[in-house]
Amino acid sequence: MTVSPIRKVRSVVSWISNFLSILGGADPDVLKHARSERNTFIGLGLVMLGTAFVAALSMMFALRNAVLVVVDPQTGAAAASQPGSRLAASIVLGLLWGALILVLDRALIKTMQGIAGWWRATKYAFPRFILALFIGVVVSTPITLQIFHSEVSAEVKAYQDDLIRDSSEAAENGSTKKDLE
Repeated sequence: MTVSPIRKVRSVVSWISNFLSILGGADPDVLKHARSERNTFIGLGLVMLGTAFVAALSMMFALRNAVLVVVDPQTGAAAASQPGSRLAASIVLGLLWGALILVLDRALIKTMQGIAGWWRATKYAFPRFILALFIGVVVSTPITLQIFHSEVSAEVKAYQDDLIRDSSEAAENGSTKKDLE
């Protein structure tokens, strides 16, 4: 007996939707009786996965481009060739960071379930708000630097050229030249 491709696809979609709804905080037994709430929990699970993914990606960028950089001792700049272990460490630590964010976010969501009243809900939502603020600050900087890397490099190069030109002009026309003469 072979399973049709349509049945396989439905099985995979069902598994993914069950996973996302459980991740979003749903109880599978209760969800069987309240099918209309399934999409809400799937959406919540997708938001949590998206947050964790962006956090992991940002940490990978930050580690790869700033923290785990091998520096050339002669120039003080990043070495032309970086070891492969740097990329592997960035990926592993980034995934661990994403998993930590996912676990924290899910724990905070689960504590908010069944809370009635505006004030109590606000009290339980505050830690999640602080976590979101922290993630926003930590995540946005490495991603922004990665996206605008070429523009930042061009601006730094122009600034360095201006400093060199100003130093040359000061050496040629300033008191340094007079002192040397």
